[in-house]
Amino acid sequence: MKMKNLIWSVTLAMFILSSCQSSTTPPSPLQSTAETETNSQPVIDSTTTPQPATKAPTVTPTLIPVTKKSLAGLIISSPILGVPLEVPGVQPSTMITPNGLGIINSKGELIKFADAGLFESFSPSGIQIVYQHGFEDEYYDYIDNLFVYNSMTGETVEIFDDLEYEGGKTVISWSQDEQQFIYYNDYLTVLFEAFGYFAPKQLLLADVSTGQTISLINDGYQFDISPDRSQIAYTTGELIDIEIESDGGKTLGKFGCFQPHIYDITSSSSQPFNVSSLNEKPVCLGYPKWSPDGREIAWIGYFENNTFRPIIFDLDDKVGHVYEVLDQKPIRTNLPTSWYFGEPYFGGRFEPDWVGDYIFWTPSYEVNTETGKASTPRELEVSGNPKWAKYYIESPDGSFNVSLSEERDVIILSDDNENLLASFLVDDVYNGPRQEILTSGFFLPGRTYIAGWSTFAPP
Repeated sequence: MKMKNLIWSVTLAMFILSSCQSSTTPPSPLQSTAETETNSQPVIDSTTTPQPATKAPTVTPTLIPVTKKSLAGLIISSPILGVPLEVPGVQPSTMITPNGLGIINSKGELIKFADAGLFESFSPSGIQIVYQHGFEDEYYDYIDNLFVYNSMTGETVEIFDDLEYEGGKTVISWSQDEQQFIYYNDYLTVLFEAFGYFAPKQLLLADVSTGQTISLINDGYQFDISPDRSQIAYTTGELIDIEIESDGGKTLGKFGCFQPHIYDITSSSSQPFNVSSLNEKPVCLGYPKWSPDGREIAWIGYFENNTFRPIIFDLDDKVGHVYEVLDQKPIRTNLPTSWYFGEPYFGGRFEPDWVGDYIFWTPSYEVNTETGKASTPRELEVSGNPKWAKYYIESPDGSFNVSLSEERDVIILSDDNENLLASFLVDDVYNGPRQEILTSGFFLPGRTYIAGWSTFAPP
């Protein structure tokens, strides 16, 4: 287990609930039915004795053609795309080969665009690819700036930020013209109630054309941007006193607590979120989520009676409604300080289906704002790190699936019934320069992964 993941699993405090939203695209049919000519039938008079119907001929399904070109837009992370580099701060100096990144173009060729990088995300059109320079090891991350690769032009822009601690960087919003995006830097974000240690996230605005950034928020923990991109709901953290039950009775301890804020992008200003309309005030308020129309916002509140309850605020009427108590139980104790965040510590995450405009969801609950009822959402488990260590992925049009062989050297294409459609050696898809792959006993050796799949087919 990674040291940093152990920190997450032991020290993360306050809520187990986090808000996110995902949508699914209906898959295209895998098989097409061959057209069959049928003879025209004469009109049957009502006085004529009915005749037995002619049995329709058997139709033989044909599979869609699958070639290397069908893989256009697929992102591969592999040491065969990397170059040896010296690990900073390691003595004696150690040379290893981190994973590089490449994309398969419309000709079915794997084109490298990064020597050492972790895939982050695509722009909405799929043309621009964001990745973070560096690599992750068993105990430490050797990462720094983000880069944006334009798969249409082949150009790469480095995104410069002046951060004291470089962490994993996540893009959460793009401008409509794809010339700007907002991302956050997460360097071991925790609320550590025992020692009062805080490591908040930083939210930044990046310009794709210049690579320059503007700092928006320096002390945030959760973020959600309004649908019109004018406001950002987020939380800060503070330590509050709380009674903790122990064998010898009750003792006074510290409890990590989230506080709600709204950041206005136009005026570059922030202010606490107004909860004055509530008859019962929560002690803490976190995990914001805007409604799809931007008229409502949901939070998860922690109250003095040691309960967590969803709160929905109507921003037009400026009123809030507190819903029924969430009955999720803590992992080990009855104290909220032992609750995990919504994402499991090993790096997976849940992606429940979106179920309607009246539902907001967390990994533990869906709450219907019309009925006030809470229910457990549908869950889709993602193996490994969802950003880049995928073992299985569906094509953008849903017509077939791609995975890697156990040895990670063969790309396997199959249908939904796991029928083999085709397979291609990774070495045969990539025809670029190759260098010696160096490994060290201090670092884990790199392996080939499927990182993502763009809807755009590079030329």
